Amino acid sequence: MSAFDRLADLVSRVAEVPLETITPNSNLEQLDIDSLALVELSLRVNSDFGITVEDGDIQASDTVGSIAQFIDSKLPADLTQGASLPQ
Repeated sequence: MSAFDRLADLVSRVAEVPLETITPNSNLEQLDIDSLALVELSLRVNSDFGITVEDGDIQASDTVGSIAQFIDSKLPADLTQGASLPQ
């Protein structure tokens, strides 16, 4: 499963919106992600992807696609080139 697919699933659960409505161009603000939900999303990204997300790394104005690219940039190279992401 790609970083985008896993992130979209997380966003779907945090924002309580159907997964099929989330695209790479979906903006977190448009999905009604408020500041508290943004903290929850950041914590879940930390936990689910095994990376460190600092305060401010994920903004409400970000798109799901840009966050997925950010996650890919934080993952070891072998995980972004087809190996399985941590579950």
